[in-house]
Amino acid sequence: MFKNLKDKFKQAAEQKIKEAGASLGDKVKQKVEQTIEQKLNVAAEKTVAETTEQSVVDTAAQLAADGVCNQTKLKVADKELTELDVSSYPALTELDCGYNELTELDVSQNPALKVIICEFNKIRKLDLSKNPALETLECTDNNLSALDLSKNPALQKAVLTRNDLIALDLSNNPALRELHLQCNDFDGAAFNALFETLPTTSKGCVYAGYCPGTDDCDPTIATSKGWEVDMEDCHVEV
Repeated sequence: MFKNLKDKFKQAAEQKIKEAGASLGDKVKQKVEQTIEQKLNVAAEKTVAETTEQSVVDTAAQLAADGVCNQTKLKVADKELTELDVSSYPALTELDCGYNELTELDVSQNPALKVIICEFNKIRKLDLSKNPALETLECTDNNLSALDLSKNPALQKAVLTRNDLIALDLSNNPALRELHLQCNDFDGAAFNALFETLPTTSKGCVYAGYCPGTDDCDPTIATSKGWEVDMEDCHVEV
């Protein structure tokens, strides 16, 4: 009888966690198992009637809520995802959703994010205005034609290789030290404008090869601010 009851409680708990949007990770599974065992021990000592399915479901719901609210890292790379909802993870600091089929990514409910890895997707638009703590952005191989980084003052590294960018303003990114822009659509004037907005540093590197303006821009604008400019065949450094 207790085995059937345990299976019933486990199914109810797992369903509640699924409804809450939490993945049934090993830690959550372990807590659910422990909770069920505790409930069944009580039932063995008293009566089965005192151990209800609802009591386990309620506990599972709390476990799910705690797991969602407290989870700081989420890795769902290479899962063939076409959509991803991370709105239930307010404490998230690291998100890796690379190598999927995402066309959009909403991180507006994740203000603590420090690392976003969304490379090799099909993302057309990325709003980072609610992510002031962002330090690393890896967004290679997407379909971005524009990107606003003005609300990301802590940004240190941005990998934007193989997108469709034609302009980028970095005037509000004083911590930036590494920038990858290869295979975008910057012309010479756009590169020069971008270089003008780079912060002054003792050591920074911008990769700007294989763009329409690679051979037409003036990399000395960047090198005069302490940046090394790697333009593949045209390599200029301080």
